[in-house]
Amino acid sequence: MNNILIIGIGGFLGAVARYLLGGTVQNFARGSSFPWGTLIVNVAGCFLFGALSGFLGSRVQADHAVNSLVFVGFLGAFTTFSTFSNDTLTLLNSGTNWLGWANMALSLLAGFSALLTGRWLGSTL
Repeated sequence: MNNILIIGIGGFLGAVARYLLGGTVQNFARGSSFPWGTLIVNVAGCFLFGALSGFLGSRVQADHAVNSLVFVGFLGAFTTFSTFSNDTLTLLNSGTNWLGWANMALSLLAGFSALLTGRWLGSTL
């Protein structure tokens, strides 16, 4: 039960952070049909996952509670594959196929690059 509460706290914080960051980014991109908020949130989440796992993996053996709070709870709720998928489908169905394909390519390339960069940075600290 304790682990469920820890994941729930992390999930709450991650969902709120996603809402705030994604909404802020999308407000800056007013008028754009591209889902910039979702992209930035997911890339930031990949970077954080890489940096934290690189740091924790090379420096300390993080206990189960820390992993549950940070990786399962916070980052699990912060990043959002379902929103990315829905945004992509919406773009593909709205006649802007190139934006849908660009969203897929950019999300994959930027997300993976952010994860690698974060992992490298985290392991060097």
